[in-house]
Amino acid sequence: MKTSLGKLHKLSYKGILSEEDDKWKVDWKPNLIFPQMEKGDTIKVKSDPAVRGNIVDRKGRTLAETTGGNALGIIPRQARNRRRKRTQYQKNQPSF
Repeated sequence: MKTSLGKLHKLSYKGILSEEDDKWKVDWKPNLIFPQMEKGDTIKVKSDPAVRGNIVDRKGRTLAETTGGNALGIIPRQARNRRRKRTQYQKNQPSF
């Protein structure tokens, strides 16, 4: 598995789940994230996306601006009847 911390080898985890007050809870131990972790170890992952400024022409008219967007992905070999599914995706996501 590849993570923001680098490549991890396949790992197996065991933990204890218990039900309290109609809610399931995990008996948390640090090694549930990485087996070599011990009490007191910490993990921090930070994502710092770059913010792009708008691009304007010399008259101040917007040429490009930062906007939100949507993404859709499929794994073709797992899609049955690929042509029909592609048509359905195109109807729901015109930019597809």
